[in-house]
Amino acid sequence: MAAGSYLVSLQLNGLVNAFVITQLNVVIATIVGAVVLHEKGGRQLLITGFGLAVLIAGVFFMVRV
Repeated sequence: MAAGSYLVSLQLNGLVNAFVITQLNVVIATIVGAVVLHEKGGRQLLITGFGLAVLIAGVFFMVRV
């Protein structure tokens, strides 16, 4: 899935933005691991959510600049 999204994003957004945007696959993998597989709970999930929010904010900042 990650490689496919990279190839599509490469044509639509250019090389640099495509790489940055496809790194958001880490967010999807983390959410699946934490919520669906019940690997984290309570406070750990809150801390992980904060980290993911920082990651997403950084991606949007890099794409916009």
